[in-house]
Amino acid sequence: MTRALCLLALAAVGGCSDDPVSPDDPVTADRVVDRATLRAFVERAATTVEEAVSSPAQAYPFADATFRPEGEWRHGSVYIYVVSLDGISLFNAVQPSIEGTNLWELEDLNGVKIVQDLIAEANQGGGFVEYLWDNPAVTGDEENGSLKVGYATLATVAGESILIGSGIYP
Repeated sequence: MTRALCLLALAAVGGCSDDPVSPDDPVTADRVVDRATLRAFVERAATTVEEAVSSPAQAYPFADATFRPEGEWRHGSVYIYVVSLDGISLFNAVQPSIEGTNLWELEDLNGVKIVQDLIAEANQGGGFVEYLWDNPAVTGDEENGSLKVGYATLATVAGESILIGSGIYP
C-alpha cells in the first residue's frame, strides 16, 4: 500500500494491514532485515523529511544531521540516500563524495539502470529494485557486486519531489 492509502486505512479502520511494525515501534536501521522492514524504514524517512523540512535550503543540513550519524537512521550497510528526479545524488549517508554527482546512467553488470529504475519505482508510489552492488561485508565482490534490494519513494519539500531510498543485502 502507498503511504496515502495506509493513512486512509488508518483513519477508516484503525490500521494498515501490511505495516510490518506499529507506529509505536518504528523500524530503525538496525532492524531492517527484509523487504517489509526496508519499506517501512524508507517510508518513515520520507515522512520525517516532509514533516521537518520546509525549504530546499533546510534539506541538506537536516539530512546531514539526521541521517548521516551512525544510529537510528544508519547502521552497517543500511543507510538513507536522497536523489533528485533527474538523477543527481543530493545526499548519501556513507558516500558523501558522490553528492552532487549525476548518477542517471549508473548501471550494474546485468544492465540494470539503478537510479533510473529507483526513480521509476518511486514515481509509482514506491517500490523495490534488485541490482548488484559492492557489499562492504563481502571480500572479493568489489568488481562484480552482491545482490542488493533497494527501495525508493518520494518526499515533497517545498513543492519539489525528491527520491528517498535505502537498500539491503538479502
